[in-house]
Amino acid sequence: MEPTKSLSTSIDLTGVPLKPLPGLTQQVLPFFTFTRSLALCPLSFESMRKKGQVNFKFKFGGALFSLCLILALFFNLLIFIGVLKYGGLLKYDVLPGSDLWPTNSGQLYTAIDHVSGFTAGLITSISSVYVMIAPIDYFIAFLKAPKLTKWLNDWNEIEDEMQQMGFSMDQIKIRKFIKYFIPLFEFGPVLAVGGFETFLRLDPKYPVHCVFIIIYASLPHICYSAGDSQALVMLKCLQVEFREVRAHIEKTFDGGLVQLEVRRVHLLLIKLRSQAKRCGEYLAPQQLVSISMTIYFMGASCFIFVSVLSDQPVWDASWLWITTSMTGAWVAYGMSRLYVKICMAVSITKEEAQIASLLKSEGLKMKFGTDYYSTELREVHTLLTTHPTEVSFNNYVTLNSSLILGVIQQVFTHFIILMQFRR
Repeated sequence: MEPTKSLSTSIDLTGVPLKPLPGLTQQVLPFFTFTRSLALCPLSFESMRKKGQVNFKFKFGGALFSLCLILALFFNLLIFIGVLKYGGLLKYDVLPGSDLWPTNSGQLYTAIDHVSGFTAGLITSISSVYVMIAPIDYFIAFLKAPKLTKWLNDWNEIEDEMQQMGFSMDQIKIRKFIKYFIPLFEFGPVLAVGGFETFLRLDPKYPVHCVFIIIYASLPHICYSAGDSQALVMLKCLQVEFREVRAHIEKTFDGGLVQLEVRRVHLLLIKLRSQAKRCGEYLAPQQLVSISMTIYFMGASCFIFVSVLSDQPVWDASWLWITTSMTGAWVAYGMSRLYVKICMAVSITKEEAQIASLLKSEGLKMKFGTDYYSTELREVHTLLTTHPTEVSFNNYVTLNSSLILGVIQQVFTHFIILMQFRR
């Protein structure tokens, strides 16, 4: 018996087609529109309203590509000037005090004066290294744009096939995740840190300096958060698509009126697994840099935290509280960022494991016979159990629970090494 088909549009009682259900590409459109405004997504968008989908396009050398490239170069020029002026990497000031610039960088020096030279250098290096990640993110965004375009457009093909198979498509919902979770979790904390750094350096007597310090303290944080947010969005896409397949299989088995199109489900799962593999390959450069920087920031923050507490007598009470709070919060936030990505990747594996469990239960009812249906069920179950889907960054790092322990181990190793230089 053929399963009932469902279209991407519904029809009301008068026979008039209703608005199509929003596809995955349409739901992620606001996020990529935002990243394009930062010149981190040189893609154009073509809306397919009849299908509730969006077609992404990349054209090397086109008008949009050129505009994004110019904006990216301009933003990186501002960051470069900010690093030279405020990064503390050079022994002399390349932009000495004048009518445009103050003679120092404000209250930040008040805090640094309380610590040893090595600790002071570590404090300034955290900010400078964090800022230098932004140019890397821009380079990766342009280099990987064609692969991102294909990855996004392939979801349209997958969802078309789902609709032909009678999927309800009610599990593919990520708008609230993008609208609420991403801004609060990714951008809120880093903007607070950027605002605090701006406050420490701000001097209203120098308007040009104020504009530069706001850009320097905010833009790198926003770029880094945008790259990290894109990883979460891509993982969320995989999660809801696997969940939709599981929900469809559950409904089919619970109904008992039609037989599961196991061959088509098999092919669909292969496509989803391919999407997971390509997601890891796309995210590999940016996320490997992110994990390395997380280890560095957390190890350095732990060292600064210990140094500040051990030198309490020379610290003002307010500066002691601010510095220890900021370093402690940065350690917790760095680990929470990694933990959320790991949880999402693990949830993809769990969704697939539940699919395998459903297929096994159905196969046991059929007693795993020799007929075509039972054989196909056994093949799919074997594929999912022997080679479960995991998000791997080019086989360098796999997003699973063991990664947390590995990062903690590296953080403590880094912390112990830094302690050897403490005077």
